[in-house]
Amino acid sequence: MKLFFKNPFAYCLSFLVFLSFQIATLNAQTFQSKKGGVCLRFDDYQTPAELRKVRTLFNKHGVKFTYAMNTGIGEIFGDTAFWNVVRDIEKDGHELADQTPSDVSHYIEMKNAAEASAFVGRPGVDHVNSAISRVCLKYQLLTTNGSGDEGKVDISGNRIISKTAGEFAWSKLVNYRYTTHFYLPSLNKLVTFTDVRNVNPNDVDTVFVKSFWKEDIDLGVYSNVSYKKITPYEMSVDKEGIQTMLEYSLKLFAKYGLQNPVTFIHPGGAHPYTAKNIVKEAITPLGFKGAATYPFEKTGITYYNPLGLNQFSLQGGEITPEVNTIADCKKIIAEFYAKNTVTVSINHFTSLGSVYNFDQMLLNLEEIIIWCKANGIPIQTYKQWDQYYADDFLDQTDDIFPPLQNDFDKDGKPDGLAMANISMRDTLNGVPYNNNVCFSAASNGNVFSVTKLYGLNRGKNTIYVSTKNGKDMYDYFTMVVDLPEMNYSKTFTVLTNTANYTERSFDIEIPAGVTYINISFNCNTQNNQRLYASGFKIKSAKKPSFKTVVIERKSHEAFAPIDLTPYGACNGFTQGQLSYSVVRAPQNLYAKISNSKILTLLPSSNRFWIGLDSIDICVKAPDNTADTLRTYIVSKLGKTCTGQYVQISINADTLTDKSYAWSSRKTDPTLQLVNSTSTWAKPTVANGYMNSITFKSNAVRFDSTFVDLIPSKITYGPYQQLYFKGANSVSYTLNYPSQYSIQFSELPQSNLTVTTNGSTVTMTRPAGFSGNLETKLYVTTPTCDAIIYTLAASTAPVGLVEEDLNDKVIVYPNPVTNLLQVKGLEEANYLLEVYSIKGELIWKGSQNATHELSIATANWEAGFYLLKISSENQVVVKKILKVI
Repeated sequence: MKLFFKNPFAYCLSFLVFLSFQIATLNAQTFQSKKGGVCLRFDDYQTPAELRKVRTLFNKHGVKFTYAMNTGIGEIFGDTAFWNVVRDIEKDGHELADQTPSDVSHYIEMKNAAEASAFVGRPGVDHVNSAISRVCLKYQLLTTNGSGDEGKVDISGNRIISKTAGEFAWSKLVNYRYTTHFYLPSLNKLVTFTDVRNVNPNDVDTVFVKSFWKEDIDLGVYSNVSYKKITPYEMSVDKEGIQTMLEYSLKLFAKYGLQNPVTFIHPGGAHPYTAKNIVKEAITPLGFKGAATYPFEKTGITYYNPLGLNQFSLQGGEITPEVNTIADCKKIIAEFYAKNTVTVSINHFTSLGSVYNFDQMLLNLEEIIIWCKANGIPIQTYKQWDQYYADDFLDQTDDIFPPLQNDFDKDGKPDGLAMANISMRDTLNGVPYNNNVCFSAASNGNVFSVTKLYGLNRGKNTIYVSTKNGKDMYDYFTMVVDLPEMNYSKTFTVLTNTANYTERSFDIEIPAGVTYINISFNCNTQNNQRLYASGFKIKSAKKPSFKTVVIERKSHEAFAPIDLTPYGACNGFTQGQLSYSVVRAPQNLYAKISNSKILTLLPSSNRFWIGLDSIDICVKAPDNTADTLRTYIVSKLGKTCTGQYVQISINADTLTDKSYAWSSRKTDPTLQLVNSTSTWAKPTVANGYMNSITFKSNAVRFDSTFVDLIPSKITYGPYQQLYFKGANSVSYTLNYPSQYSIQFSELPQSNLTVTTNGSTVTMTRPAGFSGNLETKLYVTTPTCDAIIYTLAASTAPVGLVEEDLNDKVIVYPNPVTNLLQVKGLEEANYLLEVYSIKGELIWKGSQNATHELSIATANWEAGFYLLKISSENQVVVKKILKVI
């Protein structure tokens, strides 16, 4: 990222732009197997002793697990032993995921009221309940329709009493809808129930309730009022609330010396289940790469990921080893693995109705691990599976059909296939590809079926099957291939009229959007002949693959050119050999591809367009095989942090545009570069900005956009003095958590070039410049939790070391109460300045005839200050602590 700051007298500040245009990033070209596997996950706050036993077990067998932590609960209840074992878990290569601070999605439990009060006014926070140290997050009620079977109720304080017997029976509350809250329309209140008195079905029922955030509540007294049953799926936490919550988690990860997590686990329970698209939008800027979200949607390995949500969908819970038997766990894993799907185990130790005690659960888990390893079933962490779902190209040479020889669960059937009669599985007369396993059928009827078989590729897929032993055309199999997502099926006739095995092939076209198929294989014989089938395979035709590209911008940002090279791959060719073309243009944008790979977008009407659009792009290999993918384009309302600069830009059209001018709806004196395709502003209120385009035809068009504001919370980082020492540039790496990013800088000097590469900042001076240059760097989180760093660079003579003056100057007493003494100054002209930690100038003076100087500090407020001592060649900064 690079900016050149010129003409310092034209503006009161200059600043550094941040990368404003985002697309999904990918790894280099790799081809992943289409096979699934297992993820073993442990949830919630657990004792150090039990966590240590889990760690020992997994280390013993060389496999990794995911621990979904509740950082806030750990902060309140965790001791040194807990955090030590958590650090050991991370050190051993296991994954630490974030499952919210307090194991709920709608509030944060803090250690004390003071910590909670610090969140007042933060983005996404509804209110802070200091009495119980709880930060309560904003939410949306998505529907108030309820279940439709609600009657009338009476209300008294914190009780809701039914008018009819059995109104709150468990069968009416915790069923397929999973009711967790009641909405009271007449009071406009959403409450959660904490205790249900419904034992006697012949009596009215009583529910004790608390507020949405589980605070004590008094609703008053009302009779015969309506209520609606609400489920977690009908509520949602605001995006900013999720970010505020997870930023707190990340601070705790840093506090205890842990790496930032890359997986977010949405907890289950009586709280909002925020949709995966909102979760993705909230957590991606914080460095998360994947998530487990609701609703639970089982997704196998698939090419289809149009909005990049698959890696945010891996919730799991198919097996729970503290409840399920070993046989049940093996059966489920074998079934899903055969159909190219990941099985996620969720384990709460013994906290949620465990059938087994902790030690027996570990023994069961060990047997499952040994069994998986013996059968080649991969065990990986969420982090690894999320990357698999998001980043990698699928190997088209893979056979995705369940191998007939695999019966890992020992139930007599090939894993992944349903058979009404297992005696039709023959282990002697098949082809070598299936280790001699085949199906042998002598009567009409179903042989096997398979449902939700994943691993397909878009386009032509070929199904292979070898058959034999039919007498004539009246002895055959029928194979029905069903595509439920398209409401389409196709039936193939599979002949058997050869004495020896003959391989037959059948093509099925897989349209975009189809992720799985169902197959039913049936025997048809009019000759009572025993028919054989073996050698089942499903493979896709070799052609290029084009991975998902989600193009995102804020409406006040211009679209940047996109190099499509990393998004295509083809077996046998390098990514550079592939070419791209537009097959279908977006509705709201012009699109073109130059040099066969660079995509350029330009809004066709309002250049600040907001909405969702799509474009179909074709990737072609040198052998003329091709693939087409629909790519989505998202443009959303822009937001910026209060008190920070924002760049507002439009895409220029050099063929039609002549000039540009900028203005704002509300007066904004900070507007700069007003005759360019972009302008800079530092809005103090939400504001609208207009751009007038004068075309070469002299016609004029006005486009406008709106920039909303997020309240900022600003702290100040240290002042850092650097030295050029004869060089033209000097670099410094800022030390800040990874959820922060550099947004812009303030620069009152002339012609300074500031370049950033991640957290490393490089300052380059103009040719011939001598003196000191300063810049303020704003480093912020998505919720505008900002740190301001000040960097200065001086042209000290070559060979003059920064420590020279530091060694000579003595500042005392420090801490200081009334009078600060400065000794060791040379007989030269020095400018001395004292700044508050907020950057405000508190005192200014000079020294030119003595080695000592006194500064009165009695009227200063308590806190840290910076004493800046400047000469022609050097600048030294001393940190001072003022105490009362």
